[in-house]
Amino acid sequence: APAEQLGGTLAAAGVRRALFYVVGVLLGGRPGPPDRVMAHVWLSRSVDNGYLLAIEVRRQVRAAMSEAEYEEALAIEADG
Repeated sequence: APAEQLGGTLAAAGVRRALFYVVGVLLGGRPGPPDRVMAHVWLSRSVDNGYLLAIEVRRQVRAAMSEAEYEEALAIEADG
């Protein structure tokens, strides 16, 4: 849990690898079920901050999402 909190704190500050780390936590289902919507949001933030390795992972997450999940992610991303 402390590592996840640190990752979330760094991600909120825009640290590229931390943003990517948060995705692993979300997709791994910690602390709850996997969250593809927020994983997509964090991957987009990671890409926006220059961590281009996240592009392929975001594509894979998108492929696993329903249209409703994708639209929800886009709405969150648009809100910043």
